[in-house]
Formats: sequence, C-alpha cells, structure tokens
Amino acid sequence: MNQKSVFPISKVCCFLFLVFIFRLAYIYVAPMQLVPDEAYYFDWSRHLDIGYYSKPPMVAWLNFISTHVFGVNEFAVRFFAALLGTASVAVVYLLAKDMFDENMAFFTGAMALFTPANCALSFIMTIDPPLVFFGTLALYFLWKAIDSSKDLIYFTLSGLCTGLAILSKQMMILYLILVPLFFVFNKDLRHKLQSPGFIIFIVFSLCALFLPIYWNYQHGWVTLQENLHHLSKNPSLIKTMQSFFEYIGGQLMLITPIFGFIVYYSIFKGLYEFKNFDLRYKFLFIFGGVPLILFILGSLKQRINANWPALFYPPALIFAAGYIYEYKKDLLRLLNTGLTIAYVFVFLTYITPFVFSIDTLSGLKIDPTTRGKGWKELAQQFDKIYSNYVKKDIFILSERRDTISELAFYLPDHPYIYKWDRNRDVVKDQYEVWGGPDKGYIEKDSLMIFKKKTDIRSLNAFFKTINKIKDIKIKIGKNSSRNYSVYLGKGFKGFY
Repeated sequence: MNQKSVFPISKVCCFLFLVFIFRLAYIYVAPMQLVPDEAYYFDWSRHLDIGYYSKPPMVAWLNFISTHVFGVNEFAVRFFAALLGTASVAVVYLLAKDMFDENMAFFTGAMALFTPANCALSFIMTIDPPLVFFGTLALYFLWKAIDSSKDLIYFTLSGLCTGLAILSKQMMILYLILVPLFFVFNKDLRHKLQSPGFIIFIVFSLCALFLPIYWNYQHGWVTLQENLHHLSKNPSLIKTMQSFFEYIGGQLMLITPIFGFIVYYSIFKGLYEFKNFDLRYKFLFIFGGVPLILFILGSLKQRINANWPALFYPPALIFAAGYIYEYKKDLLRLLNTGLTIAYVFVFLTYITPFVFSIDTLSGLKIDPTTRGKGWKELAQQFDKIYSNYVKKDIFILSERRDTISELAFYLPDHPYIYKWDRNRDVVKDQYEVWGGPDKGYIEKDSLMIFKKKTDIRSLNAFFKTINKIKDIKIKIGKNSSRNYSVYLGKGFKGFY
C-alpha cells in the first residue's frame, strides 16, 4: 500500500469544503420543515442547562450558538448538522490516512460520505452529528496517543473530545469501557494505563460525565428511568424476529446494501482472525466491530433504533476497507461497485424532500418527510387566533410534545408553551421536567390547542369555563392532514 498518492489531503480538503458549501445551500432550499425532535432540541436551547430529560446538553448548546448567530430559523438549527456531518468525514479520512495511506483513506472517506446516513447526519440536527464528530475525533487522537511519543498531548485531546461526545449522547460512555479494554488486551500497551496522559484522559471524560449525572441527581434520575424503560421490554418471539430484521434492514439502507455487506462480512471474518491482526485492525475492531456485533445481538431482545450504532460505523468502515484492501483483494471490485450504487442512494436521499413535496405524493404512507410538514402552516393558523389575545395576560397550553415544540419554533416571537401533564407520577419529557403554569397564572386565561377528538373533560376541573374556538385542518398534500381543536380556558385555577 505504498503506491503513489492520487488523493492527497489538499485535494480532499478542497473537495470536502465544496461538499460543506453544497450542504449549506441544501439546508437553505430543501422543502422540509423541522421535524419534531429538531424543534424539541431548539426549545431546550432557550433554557440552557447542564442536562435534560433524555439527553446530555450538547445539542442545546450548539442550537443556542447557531440561533444567536443566524437568528431563529431552519437554517440556523441545521447549520451544525451540515458542519459536523461533513467534518466527521474529514476525521475518518485522517484516521485512515494515519493507519494506512492517502489512497486507502480516500476510499474510506468516500464510503463514509456517500451514504444516506451521512446525508441525514448533515441535514437533521439531532444529538447524532456532534456525537459522531466528537467521538470519531476522540478515536483519532487516541490512535495518535498510541502511535506517537507525544502521548500526553494526544491523550489530553482525546479526553477532551471524549468528554464533548459524552455531553452529546450517553452512547459515548461505552468508550470508557472499550478504551481500557483495548489496552488490557494488548500487553505492549498496558503500561500506558498508568501514564499521566491516560489519567488525564479519564479525568476529562469523568468531568464531562459528572454534569448530566449531577443534573439527574437534582431531577430524580429521570434520564436513567427513561433509558431503563428501553431495556425493560420483553417482547414475544414474533416481535423479536421482527425487530431483528427491521434493524438489519435499517442498517443496510443507512449505509447502502453493498457497504453493509462489506462491513459485516469483514467484522464477522475478523472474529475468527482477530489474533492474527496487527494493532491497527485490533484497534478498529474493538471500537467498531465489537459494538456493532453487540447491537445485532441486542436487536434479538428489543427494538433498536436505526441511528443508535452511528458512533461505531466510522472505525468499522475503516476496518472493512482496510480488510478488503490488504486481505481480500478479490472483493475490491465489489467495493467499487458499492461506491457507484452509493452515489445513486445519496442522489435519491437528497431529492426525496423535493419529490415528496409534490401534492399527489405528499403525505402518503411511503412519504419519509411527513414528520417535517405542516408545522409552519399550523403555526400560521393558530397565530391568527392567538394574535387576538396576545396583548392580554394569557398563556398557551397543549398536550403533545411535538405540537408544543413546533409551535414554539414557528410562532412569531416564539412564546413559551406549557404542557398539560395528565399523569404527574411519570415524567415523559422535558416539558414535564420544567412543569406547568405556576401560581402566577391563577385566574388568568389560556389558549389551548389539542389534537382533534382529544378528550379534555378532565381539564374542566382546572378552569372556570372552557369553550371551543375553532377547528384547524392542515392539509399535507392530497393524502393526509393534521387536525386540531383550539379552546379558550377562562379563570385558571391551577393544576396542583
């Protein structure tokens, strides 16, 4: 693999910069409104904290920065998705380059870039763009700490990035197990476990972990309860097999079928050949192959969301590409075919919002963009009613997390919206952590919006009178609609 480089880092950087510019333009023109999770995390950014109901605070911090720089708009919310999603590919390239060479790194970077997963990562601003970027960067610096005499500097940088990734998503905590495990299984590296650099790595990581833990301690461990809920399910055999095949199918669609075959073929072959691998492959297998195998086994027990293993694909892709290049050259043609098919998948991914904006296709069951439609129109219709009361001391009340967060984003002036919590014994989202209207709203009126046919009879106990004002129907193409009812509650008595 010492052939002359065709893809030097200078060309790769220029190419990725153009990709980033394209993605900025795309998020500006794409006909897709914020999906509920994006709006939900935006609402978090208006209440900066060191932790939130289900996730660490990084996504809220980034939203706070981008919306204060660019204003409250869809472009601002998605800016860091485009930046970090593209930067993640650059880090994959750098790690592969350090382990192999520039040509091999180019193909690995192309595998990472030309997947529907990376397209989504660079368009939808959730917790995954910062997780994958900081997590992959932490891995890059960790490898530099192993492969360099300047391990103190690189361990420190890896610890810093690990901490930032932990503040992005709890999944990064798994690295705090895998990193010591990697050193334990490699005799020649065990001494680094006692080095000042490794101690700094652990300290930085634990300091970051302390922030959401302390927040949870203050709020009744709601994040722990929410995560345990995912692990407490015991589905039937039929549901188990269904979740397994859904998971496998989802992974193949996110990274394309051929790339998926290459990755999982290499990983399962690596199980039998692990002892014969050099340090590079052992490193990549521990941080990529092992977690992906665990997720496959986990899908036999419960439903696993398609995005959960996102953190572990960068090292897995490098492992697979290196394995094909150095051990299975007969599969190189398949890798090239995979790249060609990946271009098609990426093209289809990018045109999907435009295709399903056509009126006859919008809202169909096969429309994957439905969750990002109708919210702006709902806010416009609701605002026509709300503007009649905005000068009065009135508060907005709703029941659903998606309705609350989308209205908070799309309504002019972005008013705070309270949630009607039917069951105080179980905390189900961040709005319930913040709580409902306090005693300062006693005797005041509320404008309330609920999904049509929602049973609101129990709300009568909290207001002197409740009267329906209007039904709102938001068409999503010719095939679907969102239906709501707006009420005016007078003389709020308090919830508790």
